[in-house]
Amino acid sequence: MPCDDVTMITRYAMTHTVILFFSSLKLLNFLRVFDDFGQFVQLLQQVMNDVSVFTLFFFYWVTLNGFLFDIMGVDYSSKDYEHLGRSVYYFLQTFRNALGDIEVPVYSSFWGQNTSNDQAQMMIYVIWVMWVSMQVFLSIILLNFLIAIIS
Repeated sequence: MPCDDVTMITRYAMTHTVILFFSSLKLLNFLRVFDDFGQFVQLLQQVMNDVSVFTLFFFYWVTLNGFLFDIMGVDYSSKDYEHLGRSVYYFLQTFRNALGDIEVPVYSSFWGQNTSNDQAQMMIYVIWVMWVSMQVFLSIILLNFLIAIIS
């Protein structure tokens, strides 16, 4: 089976990424021998154990809000994810919003359709209420929970 350059580069990058990741984990294991590094590695392991449940909860809410914005027809002006699917696009944009890289929703698709202005205006209000709720919940409340969990 012939391989093109893209396939070879992809295999090369994936293989080296996996090797580098596991080598880094092994290096952390070796650094536990030294007292200062050992405490740091143990602290890192404890934080990862404590944050695992929070991470699942956080990504659940990011995914839910991404699906809600997809269903409501919200768009964003950013074209960073043109080659990814819609679900990934909304997930990544919601994740970026939750971390503070805020981009406001675009709702120009509601104007000029066969909907009345009242319906479009109501949908725009719903979009803004959902977006502000998402920002408050994900950015402020959940990230403060993360700070409380770690400390």
